Amino acid sequence: MHLSLNLTIELSHFVEKRIPFAAQGVNQGFEDAALIATLITKIINNNALDDEKIIANEFIKYEQIRRPFMSKIQSATMESQNWSQAKWDNYGDMVYRRSPEQLISNS
Repeated sequence: MHLSLNLTIELSHFVEKRIPFAAQGVNQGFEDAALIATLITKIINNNALDDEKIIANEFIKYEQIRRPFMSKIQSATMESQNWSQAKWDNYGDMVYRRSPEQLISNS
């Protein structure tokens, strides 16, 4: 799943270079699914399916990871009409070069 998810995100990077917001919702859906699956896998691997505190903490972590990123996406949607190429490149790196494992380990 990880390999196909990265392939999907990387392919979308090339497809979306012209109009980055056209399919951003789909990309975000893939990332949400991968992130949630990674967190649930962590819960399962720790034999914590009956531990409500651990489960709640993992979903708090999910929100802490996603909320700041989604704020950046919303701001970009509103401000991007005047962006320089450098700003577009930074946006592309921020959006298309993320992995769920990296996000979780950095949180």
